[in-house]
Amino acid sequence: MTSRRRARRKGKDSRTRTAHSPAFINRKIPFFEFLAETDLQLIEDQSEWLMQEVGLEFQDDPEALTLWRAAGADVTDTRVRAPRGMVRKLCATAPRQFTQVARNPSRSVISEGIAKYSHLFMVLRSFEICGADVDMVRSLTLKN
Repeated sequence: MTSRRRARRKGKDSRTRTAHSPAFINRKIPFFEFLAETDLQLIEDQSEWLMQEVGLEFQDDPEALTLWRAAGADVTDTRVRAPRGMVRKLCATAPRQFTQVARNPSRSVISEGIAKYSHLFMVLRSFEICGADVDMVRSLTLKN
């Protein structure tokens, strides 16, 4: 963050200086395979089952319910259920790159590339959103 500070000195030595914050670090973290493809498929199948059978609650968010309904999900009261494959199709429409706009345009950050996100992290995050015990899900899927 850049800010202006007034020097405490008086007279002609009094001046305005600019304090600079460190630049944003653009990490180039490679994609890691934490689990085999078959294990990832088991987790994805479970997350799709959860979305289809149990669903997600969106309380106090009528706009989200409208968006899910428009996308083709089954919306009952505040519960959203998505048929198999729907979430994957919606994820495929997300842009590969987006800009996080800052108040100061020179501080805006561009996020891009799959290396910043792990497939496993996104699937496990969907379980957390559903209120599932992630460690229990991990143990169940890895035992099969």
